Amino acid sequence: MLVLWYLLEKDILDQLTTLSGLMTDLHFHLYKNDLIPTEYAAVGDFVEADFTSYAASSAIVWGASIPAPAGGYQCVGDVKQWAPTDSVTPNTIFGVFVTDVGGTVLRYAERFETPVPMASVADSLAYVPVFSSQTAGQ
Repeated sequence: MLVLWYLLEKDILDQLTTLSGLMTDLHFHLYKNDLIPTEYAAVGDFVEADFTSYAASSAIVWGASIPAPAGGYQCVGDVKQWAPTDSVTPNTIFGVFVTDVGGTVLRYAERFETPVPMASVADSLAYVPVFSSQTAGQ
């Protein structure tokens, strides 16, 4: 029975990450206000980064589900990277928020354990999105 559940879990994750409009059109944004996201957060609660050369990410490209280190399954997305091209508009990045393609529907938000400075060409940030059965169940 347990083996069947894990196979079903894998199939569910694979289906979710290919479902048009739900997981295929997600975009990552960086936020610079000192906010702790809650389940009641909305897109308007986040102040989006504005350092030189900043843009929201391209749509996340999800890989097929694989066994997760803590059990269950996970899907790993492509790496999203940002780097300022000058020091004109320094930002401190507190986390990421994920929206639909139009940037109007909040799908996910995460505050970083430690804020990340994005103040010069020496700074950069890389983020790997992971969607797991534990994430989906919380």
